[in-house]
Amino acid sequence: MSDQKQEIAELLKTQRENLGLSIGDIYEHTRINPDFIKVLEAGQFDLLPVAYARLFLKTYAQALNLNVRDILILFDRSVVLPRERATALPSPERGINRSAIFISLLAFAVIAVVIIILNSRGETPLTAPLDTTTSPLPIPDSTESVISTEQISISEEEMPPDSAKSVQEMQLRDSTQSVMPSLSENQMMPSDIVAETPASQPAPVVLSTYNLPIHGVIAEGEIMILSGVARENAHLSITADDRGVFAGVLPVGRQQRWLAHDRFQVEIQRASSISLSLQDQPLEVASRTDRGLRLTIFRTLIKVEELGDTPSGSQIGR
Repeated sequence: MSDQKQEIAELLKTQRENLGLSIGDIYEHTRINPDFIKVLEAGQFDLLPVAYARLFLKTYAQALNLNVRDILILFDRSVVLPRERATALPSPERGINRSAIFISLLAFAVIAVVIIILNSRGETPLTAPLDTTTSPLPIPDSTESVISTEQISISEEEMPPDSAKSVQEMQLRDSTQSVMPSLSENQMMPSDIVAETPASQPAPVVLSTYNLPIHGVIAEGEIMILSGVARENAHLSITADDRGVFAGVLPVGRQQRWLAHDRFQVEIQRASSISLSLQDQPLEVASRTDRGLRLTIFRTLIKVEELGDTPSGSQIGR
């Protein structure tokens, strides 16, 4: 044992005993294994890896309030001296270089693998390769899916009149579904539309036009909220920002709301059939109750058009 190791061991053990601490107390404080503590106090640092021995010494010295720097300097000197002595010893006679043997074996193995691969590529296959080409599948004609009356095993003459009529209806429905493309989601009508708008209807005649101010201007960027309560079955159509949101009949007593960014256009068959509110404020329109109205509602005013010759209720709500 070198003088440095002996000095470190004596410092650790003496300081621990002076403080009245046991090895168990040091373990509880530092969590260093008791066996390692005994190794440190015996100066047998060679039994531990250098990094672990240095770390344990530092922790142990701190726990005993010793000068950690001096302890580590002594330890480093004890480690350096044996290394210098080892380098001074004459090296033994050089034996067989094992790394050279390993590299040679590896090279031979690589060459053998390459030769095997080349030989396997040169061999002809025992069986002819499978034909992987496939002919294109025939595209069925859409009309083939239409069910013909000849495919039905029971003739209509053997069936009652009502049953034959049902079979014909089923054939017509199935053929229509197989030939006609289904509507996409974008083609579906909005959920809030009560009835479909007729394909064509005569344009009403504008009898008079005037503007009404809105009490309390709606701020720019604020969502416009239009609500209506049907006093009777109200025939009307509503667009919000030039987009249709309702067209049909609003049943009596029914209340509904619509939203817009810039404007609404409301067309009512009878002015008295519905009560309208904008931003929860009632809209008072001075028009005859039996006339139709077209309201173009902006943020600051309402354009009112009284209409005549409006279509009948059966045309709007059909």
